Amino acid sequence: MVEEGSTLPLPSSLATQYVQELLGEKIVCTLDDGRTVKGTFICIDRLSNIILTNNVVEERTIHTADYSQYKKSSLSPSYIDRQLSMKRHLGQAMIPGSRLVKVELEETTHEQILKSLARESS
Repeated sequence: MVEEGSTLPLPSSLATQYVQELLGEKIVCTLDDGRTVKGTFICIDRLSNIILTNNVVEERTIHTADYSQYKKSSLSPSYIDRQLSMKRHLGQAMIPGSRLVKVELEETTHEQILKSLARESS
């Protein structure tokens, strides 16, 4: 949180440097509708829109109850709600910042970036 009277971080702040170090790394983005998108991070803009490339995989989970004419309360005793996982392979994807819930990367990548930033600052 920024206190009144304090200045906002400069463009060359540690956070900006961290994001620059992420360029070219594999990340996983979670969207507000539950989908996950995995790919290589190549771009982010001021609205937090992210562009992924290189064998991007979009994955979503679908509940059969959402698409069935029968519901659990129906007369069909054999009805079972199932979860289906669907994947879609894309060449490139733009993730709207307004839909973005979470961005993840491998722990080893995170540690390498922190070490790199520590070397640069000393």
